[in-house]
Amino acid sequence: MNIKKSIRSDERRGYSLLLVSSLYLFAYLLDRALLVPQWKYRNAKNASASASASASATATATAETGNSLKYSKLSTAINQNGPKQDCQSLLHNDYKDAHIVITTRGDGKTAPPPHTTVFALTPSQSIISKHLISKGIWEPGLYRKLKQKLRPGMVFLDVGANIGLFSIYAQSIGAQVIAVEAMDTNAQFITASECMNSVTHGAHAGSIYLFHYAAHPAPDDADCSIRGATLNRDNGELWCRDKKDGNNAGQSSEKQQLARLDSMVQEIRTHGQLPFEQIDLMKIDVEGFEQAVMESASGMSYPPKGIVFECNAKQSKARNHNTLFWRRYLMDNHGYCNGFTYATGEDPFILQLIFPYFPFIDAIALGTCGGGNFYLDCSGFMGEGVLLFSYRW
Repeated sequence: MNIKKSIRSDERRGYSLLLVSSLYLFAYLLDRALLVPQWKYRNAKNASASASASASATATATAETGNSLKYSKLSTAINQNGPKQDCQSLLHNDYKDAHIVITTRGDGKTAPPPHTTVFALTPSQSIISKHLISKGIWEPGLYRKLKQKLRPGMVFLDVGANIGLFSIYAQSIGAQVIAVEAMDTNAQFITASECMNSVTHGAHAGSIYLFHYAAHPAPDDADCSIRGATLNRDNGELWCRDKKDGNNAGQSSEKQQLARLDSMVQEIRTHGQLPFEQIDLMKIDVEGFEQAVMESASGMSYPPKGIVFECNAKQSKARNHNTLFWRRYLMDNHGYCNGFTYATGEDPFILQLIFPYFPFIDAIALGTCGGGNFYLDCSGFMGEGVLLFSYRW
């Protein structure tokens, strides 16, 4: 009798193991099927060549390559004694009387120090300005992530820098910042804000290398322009068309200069006197254009150690992109990227637990995301996910 019970018990365990294995195999196959089959842009794997550069010794040093790729080095050491009115003079005449100066505020938890001061549009023209005035902080989860990950001397890549809130913050804690911002208004605010904060943070801060470009994987083949909202003028959306196509790329008159992201990074490494092997942290928020930006970074030797990115499936679809491309990026960089182990927000602990350990959960989250920030860990094998299962590999 006991033998029969033992046999039945073993059979149940065997069936249970078979069922669990079958379900996991199904989940694994579904996980693989939900990958984006290929990159969207034809020339995504071909990085532009960098040429020699020259720099001036002014407060804002400018370099230019043979491909007319320019950047501005904003150096705090030169501007330490610049009063507010001198910093304001860096703004275009159109914005000198149509801006405000705001200092972030809050306790150490919601707004980790140091607090910074920025030039911004008036609240009637900017949601960010309105939020800063009422709350004292914009996207506190992202501030906490920067505070957690960045140390003096580290390199922070800010793509879609907007008015420079996070670039200025990263600089103030000693990081070296590569800021990429396409809108002319925002690029001027970044320059003026860097000048203002140099008075406060001085020699303890890093430098900002500002590229006034829109990142695109095929800059020679595309024609792009910014389309901004009337009530949120510092938050433009990039719309592009192939140069062979006669359709209008967008309604804004602000035409954009385009460059590959890997070319910008290589320019700083080669000619910007900022030698580094790998970006320590990258933030990307380009209103649904993230896929094109990351394809333009395919020539980088290593992926950034960490990537904070905004994910909006509907917005990406409007640009004929797919937010699931992040899974393709993760797979292509599987020697470095461990998975989506974190999502910034007010209480991200549950997502932090779920993402690494269950197949296709991240696909569901990425495929239905509505504007939240996610975090991709590329700090090396087993990086931040100490117990991370390697089911993808």
